[in-house]
Amino acid sequence: MTVDTTLVLNVLKEIRAEQASQRALALQTVDYLRRVEKRLDDRLVALDGRFGTLRDDLELMVKAELMGRLSHFETRVEQRLDAMAEQIALHEAARP
Repeated sequence: MTVDTTLVLNVLKEIRAEQASQRALALQTVDYLRRVEKRLDDRLVALDGRFGTLRDDLELMVKAELMGRLSHFETRVEQRLDAMAEQIALHEAARP
């Protein structure tokens, strides 16, 4: 019976060693996942800040483009109205 007990004890020691190894690996995995999560959170915060800046820049660009186009349109309308006013003045001056 001594041989069987020694064999069982040896197998139990191997099982405990394997469990300790698996526990250490599980703890390393959890630690790694926490670090990855932290890095991801930091990057998301940085990305959020960059999107805020980009949103502000994009808003400014769109407003500038719209104002530029509106100013150009206003200039063209004024030129057309001035030309029409000149034509009307010429026709009125030509009448007796």
